[in-house]
Amino acid sequence: MHNKIELIRKAFKSKYAFWIITVAVVFILEIFVFNFRFWESLSFTEVSIENFTNSPGLKKTGENTFKIIDSEDAYFEITDINVEVKNIFLDFSATPSSGFQKGYIPLRLSATDEANAIYREFPQVNIVEGIRESNYFRLYLSGETNEIKISFDLPVDAEFQVSDIVLNASRPFCFHPLRVICILFIVLLYRIFRVRSSIYRIALDFKDKFQKKLILFVLSLNIIVMLIVSVAILPWRTWTNTGWPADTEYERLTDALIDGHFYLNDEPSETLKELSNPYDSQLRDKMHQESGESYLVDHAYFEGKYYCYFGIVPALLIFVPFKLLFGVHLPAWMMITICALLYCVVSFAFIYTLIKKYFKKTSLGLYLVLSTVFIAMSSIVYLTFFATTYSIPIILGLLLGITGLTFWLRAGGEKLKKLYLVLGALCIALIIGCRPQLAIILLFAFPIFWDEIKEGKFFSAKGLGNTLCVIVPFLFVGIGIMYYNYARFGSVFDFGANYNLTNNDMTRRGIVFARNWLGIFEYLFQPLNCISKFPFLKVVGDNLQTDYQGYISSEPLFGGYFWFNPICIMAIWGMKYRNNLRKKNIWGLNVLSFSSAVVLILLTIQMSGLTQRYMSDFGWLMGIGTVLILAFLNEYYGSDSRIHNFYLKMVIVLSVITVFLNYFSVFMLDRYGNMIYTNPRTYFWVKYVFFTI
Repeated sequence: MHNKIELIRKAFKSKYAFWIITVAVVFILEIFVFNFRFWESLSFTEVSIENFTNSPGLKKTGENTFKIIDSEDAYFEITDINVEVKNIFLDFSATPSSGFQKGYIPLRLSATDEANAIYREFPQVNIVEGIRESNYFRLYLSGETNEIKISFDLPVDAEFQVSDIVLNASRPFCFHPLRVICILFIVLLYRIFRVRSSIYRIALDFKDKFQKKLILFVLSLNIIVMLIVSVAILPWRTWTNTGWPADTEYERLTDALIDGHFYLNDEPSETLKELSNPYDSQLRDKMHQESGESYLVDHAYFEGKYYCYFGIVPALLIFVPFKLLFGVHLPAWMMITICALLYCVVSFAFIYTLIKKYFKKTSLGLYLVLSTVFIAMSSIVYLTFFATTYSIPIILGLLLGITGLTFWLRAGGEKLKKLYLVLGALCIALIIGCRPQLAIILLFAFPIFWDEIKEGKFFSAKGLGNTLCVIVPFLFVGIGIMYYNYARFGSVFDFGANYNLTNNDMTRRGIVFARNWLGIFEYLFQPLNCISKFPFLKVVGDNLQTDYQGYISSEPLFGGYFWFNPICIMAIWGMKYRNNLRKKNIWGLNVLSFSSAVVLILLTIQMSGLTQRYMSDFGWLMGIGTVLILAFLNEYYGSDSRIHNFYLKMVIVLSVITVFLNYFSVFMLDRYGNMIYTNPRTYFWVKYVFFTI
């Protein structure tokens, strides 16, 4: 008997038994928890509604078909119910001929009951085409209900069909195979990355076949998720039809360059030419409204010509060659998606190179975690999802920056590799023609090559070749950019941002130090705006609550960087070991990463304002500093297994939160590209399948 018990115990401890039990538990969850409403409704007594009245705001246009003629007074009313109502089933659908093609019908339910003689209105709900669960609404009323009102939040002329209305309806049993697969996949990731996993005891080695496969698996997972983020907004990816001029700005620049000039082919309006100050946004709008003319928003305007104020490098490297080869313009979203996927690949190479240079004892598991969390911390999810012209120079600048740093890190050794020095310098120099402020990372050359500088391999007679390998690419690119600036604006250092026709006069914006504290708070410390319904997060808002008596350009923000990336807490904690960091030769690189991020925040608030996409400017720098600290702490605590296990738990938990929040932000309410409008089918599918029971 004892032997049998021992065999059973060993069997249950095996990985096969674990997965058998896991699959069984997941199926139980699917059958009984996620389908709780089905089991609950088995005890309900259905009441089919045959008669209801419609308000004057609804016009009956056919059998069971209605059209909105007054959006303020459009509702159905069901009376004389006199039963205890537990739920209501509404089978409504937009008619194919209707001009309203959102993919869902928003409505509000109101009811009377034993506690409310007058209608009590409830929050808005939505019936989504193709999602059966969205037709059922659980009601929590007091006693018997006598009347129910169904109000429609639809525009005038929207038309829909009513197929059925049932009270206390039996819910269908909905088995979602994809939900089961997703839960099992989450369990698989937990098994791989849990603290007790052997991957945290295996030294990183790209030559090992097993490690190669696992690294490729995790990298592929990052790429697939990033691709899903891009595809998630595809139904709304017709930016050229939105009417917003800046969405086709790189197309205009491409055509201008092919035609042999830097100014855009569009002719400014006479009103714009006659204005004494064309950068006064309120006066500009007023005068154009009176004249009936229009102008190109978010384009640079200078001495009677339009220019692209975004960097020229994306056009020269990508858009112009594409147009010349294929005869059509490359869609902005496609270019951004390609850059985002390449960024994932290069990030894995960058973190590997960083680890091999400074932390050779790092485990395979920590490498995979750090690479994944670094991608999330770089804030490229926002750029990939809201893939418009505004994202192009930023994401290409980030890709060039991380590629350049990887080359520089690989250039070191007994003998400096000149090719890597040149390639790294060229990549970083090209950032100047994308987003100039990101080129601040050229300063990283000093901590990266500090030992080589002390040995005289730079800035000396014997190091002249190495020095030129770094300087010449900057001179080459710099001269080209300066010529481009001079040809447009008469100054080699004028990139044209101040001439942007935006919502404030950039030429007179000036530097106001009172803005700094606001920028630091909003970009780093502003708490998240949490709500109690899916997706549980809402933008902080584009109307700042501040006592600052002046104009600050602001757009919807998600919350402070530290709240979205709590893994930074570990980096802040690790900074106290500065003496140990100096011994590892990473103190300078670490300080420069965080200080550069702060400098960019201050530059952004002074030059532009508060915009979510600008978090990408400094997010990757915060990520570099955080990765360095985490890799250091892994070695520092490695000698004490108890402390090291606690450290790993903290890293894993905070990394999961960081990755989840950054990717889940695509569902956030009131953001640009709000998925509830741009892709309602996906938005509501996720809501009902994963977050509604």
